[in-house]
Amino acid sequence: MSLATIQQKLQHLEALGGLAELEAVELILAERIRQVDGEGWTPAHDDLERREGQLAAAGASYALAVHQKALVHARTGSLDVKPSAPHARWPFSPLAWKPAGMRRMTVKGSALILAELARQIRAGLE
Repeated sequence: MSLATIQQKLQHLEALGGLAELEAVELILAERIRQVDGEGWTPAHDDLERREGQLAAAGASYALAVHQKALVHARTGSLDVKPSAPHARWPFSPLAWKPAGMRRMTVKGSALILAELARQIRAGLE
């Protein structure tokens, strides 16, 4: 994989879906960088401490919270729903659960899934 290949794929994605597709990718990348640089959740830490799918479970928990908010919004027009507790599969301390708006939780969940996928690639998992 090269930067040129990634750039070609980003251009293709933009052609398929417009600038919103690129903005979404940029938000996810920025969040993953924040998780590593700002929080210290490095790939090496993930490789040692997150081998039981915790990153996937955390990402899914945020995705499910987004789903809940989207259902309420579709039915009522309100975005005021905030999950007060993490999903039952949330793998970390409840204090680490930080619900936010739909977009922010989608970004956080996606970055966690990205981290899990990268961990699997480094581990040679299929």
